[in-house]
Amino acid sequence: MKMLNTTSTRKSNKSGKAWRGLLAFTLLAAIVWTGGPHSTAIASGQQAAASQLQGQEQKQAVQAVEAAARSFTQIEAAHNYTIALRSDGTVWAWGRNLWGELGLEGNPGFRNTVAPVRYAGLSDIVYIHINKSDQNYMAVKADGTVWTWGHNDSSGQEQNGLRQVAGAAGVAKVVGGYGYDIALLNDGTVSTWTKQQGDTGKLSFGKPAAVKGLNQVVQIAYGYPKAYAVKKDGTVWSWQPVATPREGAETIKPTAPTKLSGLSGVTSIVASNSGVLALDTKGKAWSMDENGKKQALYPILTLKEISGSADSLLLLTTGGEVFAYGQTSTGKQGKVRGLTRIKHIAAGEDHGVAIDEDGKAWGWGHNKFYEAGGPSVRSDGMVYTPMLARPAVDTIINGQWLNSIYPTLPQGETVYVPIKDAAKALGITMNAVVNNEGFRIYTLKYKERFAAFRIGDTEAKAGNVTFELPEAPIVYSGATAVPYQLLEQGLGLTVQWNEQLSQLTISD
Repeated sequence: MKMLNTTSTRKSNKSGKAWRGLLAFTLLAAIVWTGGPHSTAIASGQQAAASQLQGQEQKQAVQAVEAAARSFTQIEAAHNYTIALRSDGTVWAWGRNLWGELGLEGNPGFRNTVAPVRYAGLSDIVYIHINKSDQNYMAVKADGTVWTWGHNDSSGQEQNGLRQVAGAAGVAKVVGGYGYDIALLNDGTVSTWTKQQGDTGKLSFGKPAAVKGLNQVVQIAYGYPKAYAVKKDGTVWSWQPVATPREGAETIKPTAPTKLSGLSGVTSIVASNSGVLALDTKGKAWSMDENGKKQALYPILTLKEISGSADSLLLLTTGGEVFAYGQTSTGKQGKVRGLTRIKHIAAGEDHGVAIDEDGKAWGWGHNKFYEAGGPSVRSDGMVYTPMLARPAVDTIINGQWLNSIYPTLPQGETVYVPIKDAAKALGITMNAVVNNEGFRIYTLKYKERFAAFRIGDTEAKAGNVTFELPEAPIVYSGATAVPYQLLEQGLGLTVQWNEQLSQLTISD
């Protein structure tokens, strides 16, 4: 069974039907125009065909709008992993997870996730940030609150649970530093607060304090040990959020901001411990080191975004092309081939990612942990030509999102479902036994129905009846996964796969 733009479990022939319907409509119109003996009846058929075609077009238009609501709008990359924000306010992650880097609830100890996984508990998000200093994540909700989660302790005592930063309100964007965070507020001012990590790895946050003298700010950045702000007038300012002990707790007293001379007309910056990279209103990039020395960067290019550092740089042109320089993720300099119509980029330590105008994610470079978004075809785990990331699949069970740390995965002739979590959501009893031949047999009981399957075997049973699955059950990311047809044919559940929306719906 081929899964080509279908909204059901059957192969779709919608495009063919639409074409044949249009052809029939044209022929009917020609006959009616010539005034044939049955022109009245044919005209009635013409109207019916036109109505059907209009209904199909309306349905396609609705699906296009729904698909746009599931497009990626922001993407961030770090050391072998990626997180992305979708237009519906959900946040997704893929890549390495050896020490819980992805920050998934429950601190799962699997090596990596093979496709995007949604963070349960995060909704209405408008901005995301990876704090590469402290290896955790931050997000801003539409209501202006700030939330943090992730790998918070290098000793291995991770605290991955989602937590709200107390006292942070009216926030538009946030960046994380080493020992403190910085927030750009909706009114154009800036605040900052400290964070401490206890013996158990749990983070505690200090009271937010305003950075005096800063207003009309449009962007903030962090480059140890300094913080930076870009004002609406195009000037760049820097300060140091100094944390001082007070009665056993960390308080913060930022130094007075100072303007960086030599930079003007700036729209955005990227900061590091060696200085800043700035993009101006003319689309030109500049570097300024910690001593104030300014230098033009690749002036032949007209840019709309920069990412990375002076040592490893990604540049996005106004024409939607991407260029890489320095210590690039592939070792190649210049234009990144295979990328067009790009609207956003992000440079990780060993891989690069991008979002195109359709809201789809792309990745290249190091991909040993699927951080580029899909499986590598090379034994060294490298992706030299950017690959389209696997889809972020919404799994809906009886009207509710499936909350799972494992992805739902379209592959081959099916869509794989993490069966343990799906069984829990559906009220299915799942057991495993070893038969006389030494094979592990999994059994599923749903109401009065029974199904059985084995990893790597396309034969399954529904009661005493054997049937064939389009693909064999597999294990990925530490999860046992089955083709959705096992739930449909084996247990009699209703399953619909909408490829255009990347949505799997299961109901009893």
